[in-house]
Amino acid sequence: MARSGQNGTVEAHGRWYRVKVYEDGPDGQRVGKWRSVCPIKGHTKAKAKRMAKEMIAAMGINTDAHLVKACKPVVTFAQTAKVWESDFLSKMRPSSQNSARYIMKKHLLPRFGEMPLDDINAKVVRAWITDLDNAGKLAPKSISNVWKVLKLVLEQEERVTRTWKLNLPEIPYKEQRWFTQDEIRRIVEAAKGQYKVLYHLLGVSGLRAGEAFGLHVEDIRFDRGSIHCTRSTFKHIEGPVKTKAGFRDVPLDPEAIQLLRDYLNGRRTGRVFQTSRGTPLVNGTVNVEQLRPLLKRLKISHGTLHSFRHARVSHLRRQGVPDPLIKKWVGHSSLRMTDAYTHFDAEYEQKIAAECGLLVPNGPISPKLKHKQVA
Repeated sequence: MARSGQNGTVEAHGRWYRVKVYEDGPDGQRVGKWRSVCPIKGHTKAKAKRMAKEMIAAMGINTDAHLVKACKPVVTFAQTAKVWESDFLSKMRPSSQNSARYIMKKHLLPRFGEMPLDDINAKVVRAWITDLDNAGKLAPKSISNVWKVLKLVLEQEERVTRTWKLNLPEIPYKEQRWFTQDEIRRIVEAAKGQYKVLYHLLGVSGLRAGEAFGLHVEDIRFDRGSIHCTRSTFKHIEGPVKTKAGFRDVPLDPEAIQLLRDYLNGRRTGRVFQTSRGTPLVNGTVNVEQLRPLLKRLKISHGTLHSFRHARVSHLRRQGVPDPLIKKWVGHSSLRMTDAYTHFDAEYEQKIAAECGLLVPNGPISPKLKHKQVA
């Protein structure tokens, strides 16, 4: 049904021309509100009326659609986020839940909590990202992670479109720290107790730290010389491995199997690695209290437990192990991810280049390349 229009009442208020318009309220009744149109100086009242008419048209308050929208209950971002946490976040991995809840509390609710969901658009989000970047407290990668959580919440209500252009700050490339084989040998030799076994196992298996902490004695298949990986831990919470590809059997060399056998000393149940209270080890705690002091004492550059995983992939690549086998052993879902875990030091690259005759003018050509030489 068509609605009667309005042009508004324009009056001078102080130094401004203002127009009184009637906007729809939640109960369907119109409420009069004064809105600024233009300064009195430099404008006639006739011009102010024309400008007011254009303003009212742009607001769309004379349309039936405006009435329907106004009568809808206001849904805030905080209300939507609460539903998302209950229906979606609760089904994610514990580590994802932990980081998302922190981001929600620290960065999203303070900015968007009481804001109506209809008011959150690309322009609003761009201004927010700019504020985060200008504050200088978050790295570009962290800003990207914060945006991803906001996007997940908005996608639940189909509020994000592909046309949004946000111009996130560029994430600078920084190669992941990885240990060389020599560094791993030195770390294992200097470590004590269960950490000697842990570092050795990480170095020869490529297990994620959480997967190693989730290992039970029953998961070690001594007769097959392998580890059956099905569990992972986050802090003190034990759950399934990170991805479907994470469910796997990881073969070990005889030395590693014997080291595990000697370490367990006949024990057949329980966690392979644990605290004095029998709870799972925690990634951050081991990095800070065990690995970091050890690296400092050995004068080895800072690294984390994750550096062992990158080292394993890189070593297997150097040894020429088939990519599908590496992908399977480390539990990657794609070879693209395996590529991201592969690193070569300058000495190795120069060695390969020299063998291909690339560094020596008129030098020897690799036998594999001789048939390609043009006469």
